[in-house]
Amino acid sequence: MSMKPMLKIGDYFLIALLVLGMFASLFIKHFLQTPGEWLLVEVAGQEVRRIKLTDNKSFTIRGKIGDTTIMIQDRKAWIAESPCPFHVCEHMGKIEYQGSMVVCVPNEVLIRISGPDKNQLDGITR
Repeated sequence: MSMKPMLKIGDYFLIALLVLGMFASLFIKHFLQTPGEWLLVEVAGQEVRRIKLTDNKSFTIRGKIGDTTIMIQDRKAWIAESPCPFHVCEHMGKIEYQGSMVVCVPNEVLIRISGPDKNQLDGITR
């Protein structure tokens, strides 16, 4: 009895394509994303704080259902503690790239990484 191979040439092509896609996404994530400069904190859609990511600190923001503790360390930010029932926002991890955000929906708190402050003058416009 001869056994036929389980994988055909199209299967190998599909596996190679998936591996290539995985490496391409890692390249995009690590080399093309721009690190942020500011942490913007919003409560119920209103910006309440703007902090440089170089400031290592912990602070508390009052949300709809209680206090949310936010941490900044090594140019990364995250929600360390929140009064929400399932604590999903605490498990979303650290953010550091422009456009990244963590949201605590029940407490209506959003933290977002932003780029350079467009209101500041740079060396050319001075």
